[in-house]
Amino acid sequence: MKVLKGLEKGEGEATAAHNAGLLVKALRFLGCDIIPSVEQLIEARPVNTCLFGLYLFQTLPMYIPKAAVPFDGKLSDVSSRQIELTNPAGRPIKYKVCLDGDSEFSCPLQELSIDAKGRVAVPLEYAPNFVRPSEAVVMFVPIKEAGHAVGATLVFSLRGDVKAFKYAASQQLDTRMYEAAYATIPVSNPFNSTCDFTVSIMDDTAANASASTSSRSSRGKKGKGACTSHSLLPAQSFWCKRPQVKLGPGEEAQLNVVFLPFRLTPHRCLVKLSDPNVGEFVLELTGDVQPPAVADTVKGSMENKSSIHKEIGLQVRNAALERARNPLTEVMGADNAKNLLKSLQEVTPLTYWVEYESPFFAGQTECVVAGMRAGSRTGNRGDKDAASDGSNRSKGNDNKLQVELKPKGPGQYKSNVYLKSVLDVRTIEVDLLVNAMGTRASLDISTPARQSVTQEVPIINVSDKDWVVVAHVDGRYFSGPKDIRVPQGGRVNYPLTFSPSWVCNVEGALTMTNNTTGDKYIYTLKGVGEDPLAQDHLNIECRARWKHTQLLEIPNVTDSNVTYQVESDLVGVVGVQTLQVPAGGKANYELGINAPRGGSFSGSVTFKAPDGKYVWYTVEVQAENAPP
Repeated sequence: MKVLKGLEKGEGEATAAHNAGLLVKALRFLGCDIIPSVEQLIEARPVNTCLFGLYLFQTLPMYIPKAAVPFDGKLSDVSSRQIELTNPAGRPIKYKVCLDGDSEFSCPLQELSIDAKGRVAVPLEYAPNFVRPSEAVVMFVPIKEAGHAVGATLVFSLRGDVKAFKYAASQQLDTRMYEAAYATIPVSNPFNSTCDFTVSIMDDTAANASASTSSRSSRGKKGKGACTSHSLLPAQSFWCKRPQVKLGPGEEAQLNVVFLPFRLTPHRCLVKLSDPNVGEFVLELTGDVQPPAVADTVKGSMENKSSIHKEIGLQVRNAALERARNPLTEVMGADNAKNLLKSLQEVTPLTYWVEYESPFFAGQTECVVAGMRAGSRTGNRGDKDAASDGSNRSKGNDNKLQVELKPKGPGQYKSNVYLKSVLDVRTIEVDLLVNAMGTRASLDISTPARQSVTQEVPIINVSDKDWVVVAHVDGRYFSGPKDIRVPQGGRVNYPLTFSPSWVCNVEGALTMTNNTTGDKYIYTLKGVGEDPLAQDHLNIECRARWKHTQLLEIPNVTDSNVTYQVESDLVGVVGVQTLQVPAGGKANYELGINAPRGGSFSGSVTFKAPDGKYVWYTVEVQAENAPP
C-alpha cells in the first residue's frame, strides 16, 4: 500500500510511533473492524499483540485481488473501463470505493449503493503521464448500515500500459536528401507544476528503412536491399540541440529542430519532454524527402531520329553528399561528420538501379560505379547487401550509363535521371536538343482568281521553352506573317495566304527558322489561280417584248485604264458594245433585256479587257407573256 511506503527502519520511541501511525492509517483506509490506537500498538502486551496478529491473518486475505483489469492507454490521454458489480442479496449493499497505487488511475465515485438483486457499472479511468507500466488496486469495502446487507470485500488489480501517444503537436518538414530543413516548434507545459524537462529524440527512420528493406527484398531486387538502407547511414535524421527546458505551468518555449535526411524513405520521430517527478509528453515530427538536387548536368545537341543514344560518364564520388558537410558538422560535430562522410565515400563498387523521370527517356535499369575512393579502399565495409562484388560484371562498363531518347519531334528534351543504391542517391539532369534534319515539304494551293485562301502550317513545340519562328515567304501572290511565337508544350498554326489576281501557275517557297533551336523548315509552294468566279448572279423579272434595264457596277480588274468589250450569250440582251473604266475605279453599265417571248432564260454577260482579263455575271430572266 502507498501509505506503508513511508515505514522507517530503526529502534526508538519516535520510529515506533511513526510506524504505528502509518499502520493505523492503513487500517482505516481498508475499513477494518478493529483499529487500535498508536499508544495501544506501542504499549500492547504480548497476548494482545498475538490476538491482533491473528485478526490480521484472518482479514487481510480478503484484500488480495481476485481479478485483473488491463488498460491499453495513450500518453497524455484518458482511457476508460468499467467494472460491473452485482448484488445477489435481497437487501441493498453499500460500498466505499478505495484506490491504492499509481495516481494515473482514478474513479469518480467514493461510495456506491447496489439495489437488491441489482447491478452497478463502476467507471475507472487511466490517464498516464509516463511511458511506463502503472499498477494500482481498487477496493470495494462494505459499509455497515441499518437496512443494508453486508457484502464481501471486492478487490481488483489495475494495470496500465502505454500503447500509443496523444501528440501535443505534430509538424511536417519537407526537404531534399542531404539538405537540412530547420523548424521552430512551440512547446507548452501541460502540467500544473513547474517542470524541468529533459528533451530526447526517438527517431523511427532506421526502423522504416529496415522494414522497407524486407519488403523490397521480398520483391526480388536481386538481394541488394532497399534504397538507402545501408548500415553506415546515420540512424538519426532529426536533431534538437536543446537538451533541457524548464517551464512553469502553461509556460511556452521554442525548440529548434534540424532535419537532415540521408535515406530516401518516410521519416518520423518523436520528441519527448520528460520530468521524472511530474510526467512527460510527446511531439510528432514527420519528414517528406525528395531525391537530392541535381549534381551533374549532361547536355547535347543532335539531329532528330526515332531513337537517340547518349553515353553518360559517372563520377566516383557523389557530389551531393559533400553538400551535407556543413549541416552535418552543425549537428554531429566536425570530427564525427568528417568520419561519416569519409566512410560513405569509401564504399565501392556500388550497384545503382536507374529511374527516368521523363517518358521520352529510357536506357539501362542498372549501372555500377567503381573506383578508388577516398582512403584507397575497396570492398563493401562488411555489409553483405551494400554493393556488387563485381564477379559477374564487365568492368569496362563501370562508371557509364547508356541513355536512350525517343523524341516526338525536334525540340528540347529534359529529364532527371535518378541513380539509387543502398548507400546513396544521385540526380543527373539530361538536357538534349533535338534538331530537325533539314525538314523539306511541298504545299499545293489553288483558288479562283481574285479570291484568297489560307493554308495553316502547324508548328508543335514539345520543349519546355517558348519558340520564336521567323518566316520568309518567296513567290508571287503568297504572303504570311514575318514571325510567330509558339509557347512551350503548345501548338500554333502559321497562316500562309495565296491571293492570285488572275489565272496563273506560280511557284514559291516558305522558309521558317526556329531562332530558339536553330532548326530550319523549307516548304516548296505551288499555286494555281483558276478561272474567276462570276461577279454576281442576276435574277431579272420582266414582261416579254417590253424592255427592262438593270444597272451594273463594273470594276477595273487591270492595272490601267481599260475599255471592256461587252459580250453575252443571253437572248434579248440590249446595250452598248464597249465600256470604259478608269484604273482602280468602277463604271456603271446599263444592261437592257427585251425578251422575245415569255419563259425562263439563262446566260451570262462578260466584260473582256484587251489583256484577256474579264469580269462576268450570270443572268437568269423570268419573262411573263405579253398581253394579247
